[in-house]
Amino acid sequence: MSNLLHEPFLARAHERPGATALVHGARRVSYAELDRASRAMARRLCDLGLERGDRVGVALGRSTAAVVAALGILRAGGTYVPLDEQSPPARRQLVLDDCEVRGVVTARAAPDHGASGPSGPRLGTAPDPSPLTRAFVVELDDLAASPHTGSGEWGGPAQPIQAEDPAYILYTSGSTGTPKGVVVSHRAARAFVDWAVKAFDLRHEDRLSNVTQLSFDLSVFDIFAGLAAGAEIHLAASDHLLRPAHLVEWLGRVGITTWYSVPSTLCLLLEHGGLRERPPGSLRRVLFAGEVFPVPQLRRTMSALPSARFYNLFGPTETNVCTWYALPRSLAPDATAIPIGTPCEHASAAVLDPEGRPARVGEEGELCIGGAGVMSGYWNHPASTRDAFWPAGTVSGLGRLYRTGDRTRLDGSGRLWFLGRRDRQLKHRGYRIELGEVEAAVASVPGVAESAVVTRPDGRQGLGLCAVVVPRPGEKLTVLTVKSHCGRVLPAYMVPASVEIRECLPRTCTGKVDFQRLR
Repeated sequence: MSNLLHEPFLARAHERPGATALVHGARRVSYAELDRASRAMARRLCDLGLERGDRVGVALGRSTAAVVAALGILRAGGTYVPLDEQSPPARRQLVLDDCEVRGVVTARAAPDHGASGPSGPRLGTAPDPSPLTRAFVVELDDLAASPHTGSGEWGGPAQPIQAEDPAYILYTSGSTGTPKGVVVSHRAARAFVDWAVKAFDLRHEDRLSNVTQLSFDLSVFDIFAGLAAGAEIHLAASDHLLRPAHLVEWLGRVGITTWYSVPSTLCLLLEHGGLRERPPGSLRRVLFAGEVFPVPQLRRTMSALPSARFYNLFGPTETNVCTWYALPRSLAPDATAIPIGTPCEHASAAVLDPEGRPARVGEEGELCIGGAGVMSGYWNHPASTRDAFWPAGTVSGLGRLYRTGDRTRLDGSGRLWFLGRRDRQLKHRGYRIELGEVEAAVASVPGVAESAVVTRPDGRQGLGLCAVVVPRPGEKLTVLTVKSHCGRVLPAYMVPASVEIRECLPRTCTGKVDFQRLR
């Protein structure tokens, strides 16, 4: 075997079996326990008829059980398909139907902690009336990583796992409203993990926080890069994100060294969690991705954590992280944006015009990504897969290139800058407007903690701009204040026609701002 996603974990479990791998509340799971539990899961999945490449749904929240399930599915030669526990049943059903799962791992039955005997995977093929019914259901509780689980030898799956086999499928929102499954091979996922361990010098002394579910690609760093480094992975409690002060206290208490989240979560910790007043002294790395981090909020967050290095990681689910940028210790006083940096070692990047020609330095173009970390394609959508790539040979020496849809430019120092999404541009009053530019202006209003800009029907000219803002604690914002500030930094046609002041912004299950609900 080579270039398999779970191989580094197996090596660490052999080297340091007694070291702690997972921590969830009071539960601590060693590398040896996680090895035994995931091997037991793999063996029993194979006993149930799982074959190489079969998809298995994972209907578990953030838990040790979810990690056991993912590792067990991989070791059995299957492909794990995480189901967002916050998604409505109809969407989960759509995911299961689309990728034709062979079975589902779930936590249907609560464990009886007073009963004798070992805890662990409980397997069933009985009829199940829920939308998750498939050929088999594996019920797995959160204490699955028991030292009693998985005794005995197992020779591995009947068919050898190949590096090009799918490791996982993550479903993202499609432009047609139907989610699409992003297929990521072992080779692609492993390329990212190997880069992450090296780039951030992750070691067994590190403690990584995990605040996302398996259904979000940030979890690949938290779990698989953490396990590859032999580090401790601390799973945040489900209610921590709803109680930012508790999350900040938890970070300091457990000694987290490496944090990775969307910027919105960091803003919550800063404005509502007391991050400035109680900075975790152990925190050495702060990684963020998934959204543009408004510079005013970023500057305040960096000021609250002066001992930590900050990193901007960039890339869609189809490439995971493809470019990165290590921020300086302090931002320039006149900075209004930060670069997305340079390509990762496992990625190649090109900025192309609509005809596939390389843009010149300073010119706008679409960011296109090649290299080992790019997805295999969209599950069961060959036409969408074909349309998502420039063919090999478009740019000499770069192979096929994934079209991200991100507008970027390359500066004279070789750094890439994000200019916005193709799908977040609009024509308003005859002018082309990039919503990200308006959002940056709104974010710079004194007293604004968070903000977002959306379009809404205005009854006169089609779509109008609406700014939704959340004041910082103790600050009083008015509609006039926001509009006046925007009028000083934006052309009149870009000033939001309406302003809403709210206590908070709606979030998706991944912690990003939910623009659909705002609209």
